[in-house]
Amino acid sequence: MRKIFIFLLCSFSLMNSYSKCEERIIDPNSKYQFIDSTLDTLISIQRNELEIQKSDGSSLVNILYVYKKSIIDYECSLQVINNFQESKKTKIKESIASVVDYLISSIKLKREVLSIINNSNIDMSRLDDRVSDLKIQKDEIDRKLIRVSISLITGSRFEESDNPKFDFFKVPNDKRLYYLGITTDERSKILKKMNDIFSKDDSNKNILILLIVPTEFLSFSNKNLISLENIN
Repeated sequence: MRKIFIFLLCSFSLMNSYSKCEERIIDPNSKYQFIDSTLDTLISIQRNELEIQKSDGSSLVNILYVYKKSIIDYECSLQVINNFQESKKTKIKESIASVVDYLISSIKLKREVLSIINNSNIDMSRLDDRVSDLKIQKDEIDRKLIRVSISLITGSRFEESDNPKFDFFKVPNDKRLYYLGITTDERSKILKKMNDIFSKDDSNKNILILLIVPTEFLSFSNKNLISLENIN
């Protein structure tokens, strides 16, 4: 009876994940929405990695649930990020690839883990070797998070289409990095989200470390930055 209840709970949760994924409306040219969506992706990564860690030693049903839910969450994030493929903004387009690469690689890895769990005919003599290969893949995927965090900076930068009336080419190359394609209000929301989500005790330490650079870059203590509404 308990297993049936867990199965029904899993089914409801997974269906709910799909419905939430379909609700979001995206403006592919909004740099704020791109950064916000990428942060949501990092939040999803953090939540699912934590759930996977907590599921260690749990029942098979719970482990399957956690991995399947993780795949659905990542596919949902991928669907959201892929909306920005239609963007006319160069900086957004430059940033998408790293986020998509991470998500696709993670989904593939988790499916391989599920394949091992579900395969009752697996050759046990080769199991350790296969698991070690997966650990190597996981290490490589974790390193890809670095590029995801950098995309938060790249996606925030100003480009000519953000304000066609402004002659961006008159700005020296070494100063262009400090011009933002997001407003002060959007910047505040981004920094607040970073602080609210990733300052918790159960935060993923890898993500926390990776967010140091974009947080410091976008911080209001960085006096070199010029927000979008001030570029004229």
